[in-house]
Amino acid sequence: MRKPINVTEPVYQRMLAKVQIDEATGCWVFHGKRYRDGYGMVSVDKRWCRAHRISFHFHNKDENPLVVRHLCHNPPCINPAHLAGGTQKDNARDRMEAGRGGYLKGAHNGRAVLTEADVLFIRSSPENGAALARRFGVTRTAICSIRRRKAWTHI
Repeated sequence: MRKPINVTEPVYQRMLAKVQIDEATGCWVFHGKRYRDGYGMVSVDKRWCRAHRISFHFHNKDENPLVVRHLCHNPPCINPAHLAGGTQKDNARDRMEAGRGGYLKGAHNGRAVLTEADVLFIRSSPENGAALARRFGVTRTAICSIRRRKAWTHI
């Protein structure tokens, strides 16, 4: 269990002063300081807390879930109607159902160096693995895995 957050009325009002309501979605978008991932951050008792957790705890004082999930899938939203408690498994399921998570194949993966066209070229090229590795900025092992269809299997 997480340590409960002591959310007082002044803390909540200070946070609400930085909110703008999106009429189209109903989201209460927090425009204060944010983490890199887009979630709002608020100082409570000399520690930084996620704004959506503060909103959830203020409206659900008896609950202390492991995860506070965004039903709207909008990280800066703090609308209590868009938040629900749950587990990490619930959160992962929500993310998959919204098409926002999971394994992304090929060039859709943010860490991909190659494109589908590069892979097709590598498979059809008579060049040796070392030359292709230098050309595309990958390892010889990566080239070998592509040619043996152990990598980029969806193509």
